[in-house]
Amino acid sequence: MVENIGELELNKIYCMDCLDGLKKLPDNSVDLIVTDPPYYIENLKEDLKEQTIRRSSQNSIFHAEWDSSFEDLDAYQYFIIKLMKEFKRVLKPKGQVYMFFSYHHLHWVRELIEKKGFRFYKYLIWYKPDIMGVFPNQYGCNYEVMLWFRNDERFGEVKLNIGCKQRDVFTCNSTNIKYRKECGFHPTPKPKEIIKSLVKNGSDEGDVVLDAFMGSGTTAVACKE
Repeated sequence: MVENIGELELNKIYCMDCLDGLKKLPDNSVDLIVTDPPYYIENLKEDLKEQTIRRSSQNSIFHAEWDSSFEDLDAYQYFIIKLMKEFKRVLKPKGQVYMFFSYHHLHWVRELIEKKGFRFYKYLIWYKPDIMGVFPNQYGCNYEVMLWFRNDERFGEVKLNIGCKQRDVFTCNSTNIKYRKECGFHPTPKPKEIIKSLVKNGSDEGDVVLDAFMGSGTTAVACKE
């Protein structure tokens, strides 16, 4: 039996503009959002043009279409504003969001999240022991940031955090060749283990989980498993 949520089918991946897809979802219809939007770090290519950038990094980061499609930072910020507006609308009152984001933009995105009426709870960290950073003459970056916020005024809730065993730093290597092959060598896949933890901690079986930026499909696989 096919179940629909507004104009869309549950358990189906749609290839469309995410803002168009979100508009097809009813108000208060989503229990959890786990997503990884574009980071807009294409601008770094110009800022760091005097530095030595590894060829692999040029290929995987600066040539990603989804990251370079914004005219400038204002256009990117306007896109995130529209995204937050739709997230606020489709989330249920107690719905939560886990959203990966670049540390380059944390200074404004948290303020935006709170302006849109969400309760920002905290930053979570994905620590990557195997990464030494992209730019050899800078401090190497071994982490990515997840913003954790919810739709009402309550504190964030971790459903399976018995005895506080779940910490706010997730340690997982990022260059597992087998996993990258499974992802079709997508340049920026997120570890399935981390996504599964977020899904388990933020939803119950039978809940509706949304990923507006599917990439290689990690969130869908994590939910199915």
